Amino acid sequence: MPQSTEPLDHRVLSAAKRRKRMLAKLSDAALRVVARNGLEGVTVDAVIQEAGVSRGTFYKYYDATSSLIAAVGAELAEDLILTVSPALQTYDDPAERLATGFRLVMQCARETPLLPGFLIRAGWPATDLVPAFSARVGANLAAGIEQARFRNASLMVASAFVGGAVIGMMATLTEDDGGPEDDSVAAAMLLLSFGLPEYEAIAIANLPLPQTTYRNGLFARTRGRDVTT
Repeated sequence: MPQSTEPLDHRVLSAAKRRKRMLAKLSDAALRVVARNGLEGVTVDAVIQEAGVSRGTFYKYYDATSSLIAAVGAELAEDLILTVSPALQTYDDPAERLATGFRLVMQCARETPLLPGFLIRAGWPATDLVPAFSARVGANLAAGIEQARFRNASLMVASAFVGGAVIGMMATLTEDDGGPEDDSVAAAMLLLSFGLPEYEAIAIANLPLPQTTYRNGLFARTRGRDVTT
């Protein structure tokens, strides 16, 4: 008679939960260290002190701080895209989704002190590390190109422009608060670069923003924290 697999399944599930909790703790710690001290301040000692874990625990999950930074950057970007995506589902026009999504991302950055500091130091993660970028942003850009709403760029160039615009605007938040009107200007410039007429680009970039619901992820956990906490 075959033995029950319930004890084994329980151990596997418990181990997976412990791993998830520890990865979250290390991610939170790394995010705070990067935002506060820059990439040069991300050492194993700094991260384990911030997280309150041992050196052995760190190396159980990551072989170097560079691996941790890459993982956190990808997770943060993924969470941010997934956070704003549901609010864009009511828009049929790819241009409206692009401009509104861009402005929502910037709104999230203004409300989350840790976000700009980390992303501009770690850089916008490669899209293959952030499935939501291709699945959501890339798909919308592809639809815009197919529908001839976006006429002046290939998908590769359009994706690079969007990622670059996000990082560029994030950098301005670390130097000068600016305001939502700057986000609208940047969104209009994106649409202009993709071939939309000026009057239409400006109108779309100033549409009312929908409300965003924050999902339970790394981005949501950093929201409202100060870089000194």
